[in-house]
Amino acid sequence: MPAYALGHDVGPDRTQREQAVVVGEIVRRGDGGGFVWSGHVPQGCAGAPVFVGLHLADRSFKLVCLGVLLLGGGEGGTTPHPVATFDHIRTAVRDLPRRPADGADAAAPAPARWWRRRK
Repeated sequence: MPAYALGHDVGPDRTQREQAVVVGEIVRRGDGGGFVWSGHVPQGCAGAPVFVGLHLADRSFKLVCLGVLLLGGGEGGTTPHPVATFDHIRTAVRDLPRRPADGADAAAPAPARWWRRRK
């Protein structure tokens, strides 16, 4: 299905980091391992959010952010690039160690959770 990445088009011939909307295609992996971006990825779009538009009734649509664009075979080109979906991102963050390893610099304590997901 058509997909859109929102990033910055940068490169050796660019003097500014202009916002870019990159159009590509998103495909579900056959092994159930998530999604892959198929299409050109400009330099500077690694980590860009990936959106799809879902058609609703009455000629309206909903824009849904699937996750962030990762680099597959290097920046640029048309090599398929994996998309890190939010369920995988949440799992990876949750699995981070809570305490620094022995001999590592002590990290600052995490801020209090002033935000909460509403039920």
